[in-house]
Amino acid sequence: MSRAIELLIERVAEEEELARKLFAKATGDAAFAEQQLDALNGFRESYTQRLTEEGAAGMDSSQLAHYNAFIDKLDGAAESQTAVLRTARDQAEKYREKWLSIKGRRKALETLLEKQRERERIAQMKKEQKVSDEAALNSFMRRLKSEASNDESDDGLL
Repeated sequence: MSRAIELLIERVAEEEELARKLFAKATGDAAFAEQQLDALNGFRESYTQRLTEEGAAGMDSSQLAHYNAFIDKLDGAAESQTAVLRTARDQAEKYREKWLSIKGRRKALETLLEKQRERERIAQMKKEQKVSDEAALNSFMRRLKSEASNDESDDGLL
């Protein structure tokens, strides 16, 4: 029984490692998506600040329209990146939950194996104790017989 549980633990441990790797990758993907969003927001802020510092007054309507169109594109890209980030975080959370679930299954199997081994150890100790008790009883019985036969032979000498 223990060997079957050991094999099952090995398989679950492999599954756990795969789930951990998927979680790590998804976490990395989410971090990368967040960095890209931060870069977009930083670029937009910088671009808007430049527009404010240089002032719209010095621009003709065409330049101002290009600035506003570019800022709108940055806003659209930021919205798209926010959706990508949300999806990446959701995916990472799903992989985390799966990894923790498998990890819990492995730990439960390890606990089961420990209990099985403890039962086997106790059964072995009881078996050894029984053999020891039987040997002690046999030795005691032989000694009693020996003493009884010595007593009978001593009775015949009187």
